[in-house]
Amino acid sequence: MVYDSIRADVWEQLHTDRPRRKQTPTRADFNRICAAFYQAENCQISSDQAAHEIKTYRAEYNIWAYFCKLFSSFGEDAGFPGKDPANTSPASLHTETTTSMKEKSRDPRYITRRSSASPPRSPSYYVPYKSINTLPDTPGSMRECLERTWRSRTGWIDYQPQLGWDPATGAPWMTVRCYAADAYPALSGSHHRYMKSFEKKIPQFVVKYERFESCILIWPEFRDPADLSKPEVWEEFNRLRAFLTRWAGAQKGVPVFKAYKAFLELPEEERGPLPFPEGFDSEYDRVIRKGGMIKIKGMADRHEQRIGEESNGEEIRRERAEEMGEGAGEEWSRRGRQDAVDGRWERMERSRHEESDYYGYHMTDLDERHRFQGREIDSYRPRYRSG
Repeated sequence: MVYDSIRADVWEQLHTDRPRRKQTPTRADFNRICAAFYQAENCQISSDQAAHEIKTYRAEYNIWAYFCKLFSSFGEDAGFPGKDPANTSPASLHTETTTSMKEKSRDPRYITRRSSASPPRSPSYYVPYKSINTLPDTPGSMRECLERTWRSRTGWIDYQPQLGWDPATGAPWMTVRCYAADAYPALSGSHHRYMKSFEKKIPQFVVKYERFESCILIWPEFRDPADLSKPEVWEEFNRLRAFLTRWAGAQKGVPVFKAYKAFLELPEEERGPLPFPEGFDSEYDRVIRKGGMIKIKGMADRHEQRIGEESNGEEIRRERAEEMGEGAGEEWSRRGRQDAVDGRWERMERSRHEESDYYGYHMTDLDERHRFQGREIDSYRPRYRSG
């Protein structure tokens, strides 16, 4: 269903019926105003042609309403000239040209008298927006819908929720739903201005959201995956969830960065962290393993095992030295201690490299090896210095 844009007609009429005592907007101002209304309807993002036509219709309806409210003489003799693509058949769209639409709008039989002080009624009553972006009603369809949307969006093709999927809802874990009518402008703002200001206040996290006809899905994630293994960051994460739940439950949308500032001023007991949702305990264990806590614990276990092996080796050397006599025993003890120093350094190097591979940096400090060897050898030197 092709929609004939009336953007050029709006610009032409602004200069044909020039309002008195008011400056007509320049072309740059006009384009900027139109771009803001197009962005509000996501006209440039949709890949579905039918959805794109309807969103364009909605945006241009609002553009027309904006100038009607701004200039009392604009469009006072006619209603919105655009044709609703949801209610117009393709045959009628091809038979009527833009010129005939303009002529029809000037015909007295089609003039709709209304107060010039009030804007026209929102087109949401006429446009079947539910058929475009309906909220899925089953977990399977919800996940399928989200993944399909992300695959069609630039930069989101390979995206998967950081904390996995909630099997009960089909949405990402920690998702909050906001049903307020003005939730989207309060969350995003013009050019995502509100969200950018909000994320500056939470540098350790990012907030993802997906817009549906009846609500918005909002879920936070960790900015640095290494923080997944830090309990104190998880506590702040759950405090952020508490704020998002509080904000989403309001009847009227408040700009999110202003609401968060007010949230931080509340008493400590009123902004406490939320508990994990039911069923997330096992998922939390998986995330922690992925974050590396188990790996670090394994390194500590191996270190204790090596110390135990070293102690056993020292006892064996001491027993052999005692069996071979006093002089040989001193030599065996000296060699054993030197081997212990070298062996501990090699094991320490392996541990350092394991940590380097995990944390993403390379540790090369030769002086530390010399300091380590000197400290260990000095501690043993009085024992094996010859008489």
